[in-house]
Amino acid sequence: MSLFQNIPENLFSVLSSPNRVLYVEALFALRDAFKREITIERDVLHLMLADRLGEQVFNWQDDDLLPDGEPDQPVSSLTDLARILLRRLEQTGWLEIEYKQTSFEELITLPPYAVSILDVLWSLTEEARQEYGRHAFFAYTMLKSADALRHAEQDKSRLDEAWMALEQAAREAEKLLDALKTLRNNIRRYHRRLSEAISTEAILQGHFDEFQVLVNERIYHPLKTRDAVQRYKVPVLGLCDSLLSDAAFLDQLAANTEQEPAQAHEQLFQWLRIVYDVFDSVDMLLGDIDQKNRAYTRASADRLLTMLNEEDNMRGYLIKLIAGARQLPPDRRQILLQSPALFRQSVLGRDALYMRAVSRINKDEKPLTIDTASEAISLQAQQGHAIEQFLRDTANRYSQQKVIDYVLNLLEGRDAISSDEINLASDEAYILTLLAVVRQYERQMPYQISMSDPEKVTRCGRYRIPIMTISRKTNPRGETHD
Repeated sequence: MSLFQNIPENLFSVLSSPNRVLYVEALFALRDAFKREITIERDVLHLMLADRLGEQVFNWQDDDLLPDGEPDQPVSSLTDLARILLRRLEQTGWLEIEYKQTSFEELITLPPYAVSILDVLWSLTEEARQEYGRHAFFAYTMLKSADALRHAEQDKSRLDEAWMALEQAAREAEKLLDALKTLRNNIRRYHRRLSEAISTEAILQGHFDEFQVLVNERIYHPLKTRDAVQRYKVPVLGLCDSLLSDAAFLDQLAANTEQEPAQAHEQLFQWLRIVYDVFDSVDMLLGDIDQKNRAYTRASADRLLTMLNEEDNMRGYLIKLIAGARQLPPDRRQILLQSPALFRQSVLGRDALYMRAVSRINKDEKPLTIDTASEAISLQAQQGHAIEQFLRDTANRYSQQKVIDYVLNLLEGRDAISSDEINLASDEAYILTLLAVVRQYERQMPYQISMSDPEKVTRCGRYRIPIMTISRKTNPRGETHD
């Protein structure tokens, strides 16, 4: 059966569109709704997509590549953009529309192929840690369950469970094999990229920032330590041999299915041989992975040393050319000066910005006399300036506008706040609260304070303030000041 007999021909056109980033966000919103909701309402999905698009900045472009597309319409809001995206996904076959039986409300349904493809696309955006030991453990557990059912009393339900256990063991073995092949190909990809690097920075970045983090620490090291699959090899091979040698049990499994006995026997033998062959070839595959890992590490070091030597040689050749230019005749020296543009380059280091200390010989000199009167006048002038500066800073720090801003920040859009709700986290907040009480009767203040009992106080942290209520001041028309 052809692929495009199961999926629409223009299904992947949204991924090659100029607006593919927008379509990917719409597809991920569709997947998120499918995972969360039992039934997806079109209005709910429309709001989810608009909220998702509002978190990022996008630019809609003319989309003429999609067949049967809507005519270009102005996109003035996120709701318009979400509506266009959902309409295009419906046209390309990513979603389908159906109606409720009791109303005309539209529901979103996903075809089976769309669910599978969305999961694959989503998995490419995640940096998931591959756990090889899990596949080996599941395969071993399924075989052990089938072996336990083989020794138990046989009935239809137990035979069905044994059949499903053998099928799942074969699937886990195939997943393990695919994961190990992917790891080997991934190392080969980094090895190929190493030969394409043109600078030492690219080699260091590819080795330490990418290979060591994404492959060695996340995949290779757990495979050799925590997720070692070799420990399951011997028990899995023993279980496979034991199950293959029990012809009576396999005959019972084959007779319990709806398939022909010969076809069921072939299916059982195929599952057990898949598991046996995978775990039998694990050592060879892991050895190949180790060899490629060592080869890549050795090649990256050799490539780095080679490029460093080339850079040193080029620098040395350039120095020799410049040094030998003074020995050339004037005519040849003029040719050399006219061909390249050479400039002197200097580097400013951390040791360049300093002044050398000048040593002086200490001499016994007569100390200068201090005029007591002039010194007192100077000291008094300095103290007066310091006090004046302190008062000026204090006035600026606790100005009227600062008190107003503090009170409005306490209210935060509310009409009133009690003293129990005030959070005094610092001395400055405590001082501003007291100043708010003192300055409440000034004309420019947009608030008012009412105290139930001025003699009673409440504790806010390590401070005590009167029991009071701060509210916005209203004008004669009943409007509150903002």
